[in-house]
Amino acid sequence: MAKVMTRKPVRDGIGTGTKISEAAIFLAIFLSIIGGIYYYFFVYVTSPTYAFKSYMGAVEAGDGKSQYTYIDNYDKKYFFPTEKKYAAMQIVNGYTDRVESVGINSEVPDASNPAYATINATLNVHSDPQGESLTSTGTYHQVQVSVIMHKNSKGHWKVLLSKSNFAALLKLTPNPPVTNF
Repeated sequence: MAKVMTRKPVRDGIGTGTKISEAAIFLAIFLSIIGGIYYYFFVYVTSPTYAFKSYMGAVEAGDGKSQYTYIDNYDKKYFFPTEKKYAAMQIVNGYTDRVESVGINSEVPDASNPAYATINATLNVHSDPQGESLTSTGTYHQVQVSVIMHKNSKGHWKVLLSKSNFAALLKLTPNPPVTNF
């Protein structure tokens, strides 16, 4: 009988170099994920833009208590000492379910005082549905606002309403007051 010749099995791995390139790709992906997590939790969440968007989310939801937490202590001391006083403002419930999007045009830190920043934003606000037909999608208004943000002693950014310009938003007809029958 003839002897059958077989090849030795080829072992993939260290000798071919594929493991090193795969390891480099996995390392790059891992470092990207870690970098993204770091940026989100340590940079973005502590930024004035995040605080402003959170405040506008509370305005859109009509959540006065959440809005009040984003108000600067200066405004609380001199203008809104209680949540009840703040709740009387038009912005608290006047735009519930009407702010469709918040676009940040620029975030400008104050060069003379790093505890202040100005956010220029464009708000897309749905028109007041009162008087429109039930099938109407309504109209949208692009509103430009300029908001002053202040970093408090704990390092949290707060909305400084007394120095901010929400005039264009406040010119729009607010939602009618909610009544409980």
